Amino acid sequence: MNPEELVDLERIEYDACTDWYRAAPAAIVEAYGIDEFEANVRNVQAALPGAEYSRTSGVDSHHGLHRYSWQISRDGEVLLPGFDVASIDEEGRVTRVLGFFGPLPEED
Repeated sequence: MNPEELVDLERIEYDACTDWYRAAPAAIVEAYGIDEFEANVRNVQAALPGAEYSRTSGVDSHHGLHRYSWQISRDGEVLLPGFDVASIDEEGRVTRVLGFFGPLPEED
């Protein structure tokens, strides 16, 4: 996905509650609401010019929770794999996204 296509505010505003929350481990990212989420996405895009963002799995869903994996890559090299778990409200709007970066750790 082209980075310019990543943020579609009309779709986000339609699909997301205005008070939704996103948390991810990199630099302890927390974003509350659409404006903070958009600013975070734009910061990542600026830090990784030319990177492509893509979903790398289907979506597994139950009880209002949805998980999917993704990656950020550039020139054929995966810079960051990860997965998100998103929750939705009764109206089908995104309320929370929890992001996990990197592969799962090995079992102890």
